[in-house]
Amino acid sequence: FNIYFAPEFGREDWRGVSAFLLTQAQPQDTLVMRGDMALPLNYYGATHVSRVVVPVPLPADAARWLDETLTPRTGQRVWLLSPAIVPNAHLMAADADGQRAIARGDPLRRVLEGRMKVEEEWFWQGIGVTRYREAAAE
Repeated sequence: FNIYFAPEFGREDWRGVSAFLLTQAQPQDTLVMRGDMALPLNYYGATHVSRVVVPVPLPADAARWLDETLTPRTGQRVWLLSPAIVPNAHLMAADADGQRAIARGDPLRRVLEGRMKVEEEWFWQGIGVTRYREAAAE
């Protein structure tokens, strides 16, 4: 009962994220996500964008690993999927503000923000999506 009517018991909204990516992400974009996020995206059909799948747990030197793996082109858009649910001891997720804070604390987000410009961010139940753009060379 609670899973349908109480947001704190809700599950990740993969259907909503996938529908959004299908309409907003372009084939030349790149999607960065943890390995455990690939299955739901495949299930809901968001497979048209190239992906950089980060191993779980995150490599100790995430910045170097991402530099070696992701080589964005000038003007390219990069989308980051961040987990936004960390259940507590009672298996209840944080409220909407807490989920935003969890997603914004994603170590991959900090790495990308040191290299690219944040264009926009969105949140669904349990998932944060941030779009970056590679800055033009000066």
